[in-house]
Amino acid sequence: MMTKTDKPSGLVRRRQDADYEIEAVTKSLQVLEALEGIGFEPVSTLTIMGRTGFTKDFVFRSLKTMQLRGYVTRLPDGKWTVGNRLVRLAVSLSRKEGI
Repeated sequence: MMTKTDKPSGLVRRRQDADYEIEAVTKSLQVLEALEGIGFEPVSTLTIMGRTGFTKDFVFRSLKTMQLRGYVTRLPDGKWTVGNRLVRLAVSLSRKEGI
């Protein structure tokens, strides 16, 4: 991959937005998006695995990380749902946008 400092033929190539992607962050966001389902019903780790195609280890570690930050919550039955922090962000955004 060329960067701004690579100068083949004297040209400088600007990075595209996709060049800055952090794959682990993208995959974790896909795990979060898999919670949406139909009406944000609580879902199992297995359901999230099916929706994303990711391994159980990756899905569980992503969920636990997001749980530590308040973005998801694990219910007593083991299913996952959106957490208070995500809800607060959504409410703040909707107020800002007048939704």
